[in-house]
Amino acid sequence: MFTRIMSAAFAGALAISGAATPAAAQTELQFALDWKFEGPSAPYFLAIDSGLFADAGLEVSISEGNGSLDAIPKVATGAFPIGFADINSLMRFLDQNPDAPVKAVMMVYDKPPFAIVGRKSLGVEVPADLEGTVLGAPPPDGAWAQFPIFAKETGLDMSKRYKETSLAGLALNVPDC
Repeated sequence: MFTRIMSAAFAGALAISGAATPAAAQTELQFALDWKFEGPSAPYFLAIDSGLFADAGLEVSISEGNGSLDAIPKVATGAFPIGFADINSLMRFLDQNPDAPVKAVMMVYDKPPFAIVGRKSLGVEVPADLEGTVLGAPPPDGAWAQFPIFAKETGLDMSKRYKETSLAGLALNVPDC
């Protein structure tokens, strides 16, 4: 059922964008993911494999991404007619690029599955316990983009505790020592 809803929503979004018209039926169409091919993208692949997109007149190819902050410009520049991205990242992008021709047409996650995971056995039980720890996320990660808000709301002082650096494609936030 979820796959049929996603397929219908996908087709609807394309119709709104003008990418899917009767003359463009069975047109090859690229879809930008926000991240790598993982579990959350399974419904899109299922819709391809089961023929749901084809039944809607779409021949969809899916491209992996490097985070929401990577997928949004792909759509805004016209390189991709449609993509999947975090709504918070889209709001941030539009705040910085108010004339960008991109908009949200559907919410997939009512509450995004953002999380900071720490081991209780290592003493991480409350936000203040993050002091002295190393946090990692991909550089364009939508969840990481929200961390400063989390830090402010929980009293973490990022200017004193964290220094951002990059290592093997990950943004690491290492306490100043």
